[in-house]
Amino acid sequence: QRHQGLFGQVLYDLTDNLELEVGARMSWDRNVNYLDVWVGAPGAPNVAGCPDGVRFPGDNLPEGPLYGCVAHPVSSAPAPASGLPSATPNGSRLDYDEEEPTWKIGLNWSPGDDHFIYGFLSRGYKSGGTDAALRFFNEVVDDYEFGYKGTLLDGRMQIQAGIFYMDYQNMQQEVFTVNTDRPSDADGIVNIGDSTIQGFELEIDAAFGNFGLNFGMGIVDSELGEANVVDARFVPGNADIGGSWYRGCTPGEAENLNGNTITGCFDYGAAGGLVNLAGQNNLYSPELTWNVAIDYQFPLANGATVRPRMSYSYADEQFAALFQSDSYYASESRDLINFSISYERDDWQAYLFCNNCTEES
Repeated sequence: QRHQGLFGQVLYDLTDNLELEVGARMSWDRNVNYLDVWVGAPGAPNVAGCPDGVRFPGDNLPEGPLYGCVAHPVSSAPAPASGLPSATPNGSRLDYDEEEPTWKIGLNWSPGDDHFIYGFLSRGYKSGGTDAALRFFNEVVDDYEFGYKGTLLDGRMQIQAGIFYMDYQNMQQEVFTVNTDRPSDADGIVNIGDSTIQGFELEIDAAFGNFGLNFGMGIVDSELGEANVVDARFVPGNADIGGSWYRGCTPGEAENLNGNTITGCFDYGAAGGLVNLAGQNNLYSPELTWNVAIDYQFPLANGATVRPRMSYSYADEQFAALFQSDSYYASESRDLINFSISYERDDWQAYLFCNNCTEES
């Protein structure tokens, strides 16, 4: 992988309290997947129709339109000292070259020393690349945010709040990919389409004398767009041929499970494993999360302090996979309670703590 970029940013004061921020970046990416296959059997026989072709060791699949002829003879030289057979490599290279402009434009307003209001539009991306014999494209996200940061109550409280809307294009995910011209891939990286994430975040830190308070919450609404992918749980085991999967049948082609992933095909849609992701949540995106923590500092006569602290956090149900029609990949809502107590004197501290004290699974 090689990533290059050129970046520039300008900050301009429109007034004493209003600042314009403009930034832009041009990125160039080059991702190369190079596969080097070594034939591990000196003197293996040629395959009919392939002048210099060979079979891969332990692979009973005939040479065909998928792999083609291996255009090199197998060396008959003695095996090297390592014990590995000597052979000539067959190189297969796939390149992905792309350039992507990204940018940010925003306004920052400071109505007073203790208040800061901001809003911006920005575009970011994640580079595309290659996975096995496939290319996947750049994932691009447009982010719209508006927020406030401030200090209140004569410095006793700090608050941050913001709303956001993110629009993803060509989202990248690892999914079961059905190929019609080669074996299907159970964990290939592909672009599954568009997605949106929007929400609200709030964080408060406060100190009133020896009493401390921290509070945070987030509300997120996420939604995947139209994308058809295969849920491998509903694919019969006979579609798995020694770690490789049958290619998918083309429209009008009859299913043919003849033990060969090249000439045979499997109708994944008819098997009930083809799932439309439209409306599903993004991965690890609970709708509601919030947390609160309180502590109190007790001064001791010897100049030390004892500070007990207790915190509670909550997270809604979330999913670890794209398939959300049942609870198989769901992480249920959880409540976590943590407790700690510290003893602090001069330059040293001692802690006693308990995380997840109720053993929430």
